[in-house]
Amino acid sequence: MGLEEKRKLKEIQEGKLKETLEKIKSLVGVDIPIELDVASFPTASTLDSVQYSGFSSLVQAIEEVAKDDLGKEALKESLKKIVFKNLPNNESSKATFEGGVLTNESTWGGGSYAGYGDMSSALTAKL
Repeated sequence: MGLEEKRKLKEIQEGKLKETLEKIKSLVGVDIPIELDVASFPTASTLDSVQYSGFSSLVQAIEEVAKDDLGKEALKESLKKIVFKNLPNNESSKATFEGGVLTNESTWGGGSYAGYGDMSSALTAKL
């Protein structure tokens, strides 16, 4: 990871990531960590894409699932971590929920990405 990518990562961690974490806590009632698989993001533009498209889609998915007390409680009990991973070469994007971890594997910065519908479906199928 070069200097440009390190700067972008720091900007994300201090800005949009922090804001997204606070929003999720307000929706669910607990802190749920978000992890970027940093090694999979080769450029600042892929990091930009996940911070704007990925994080906003995540918030929408959480809002959809947490729209009532049953959904909020299910998320509070089951969702332990969220992971974003960049896929190379336009591989098929997907969202999965296994072992308390919601994972969004997408081609950020020019390809396709698993949006809020994919993430909310992955969650509701396993909650």
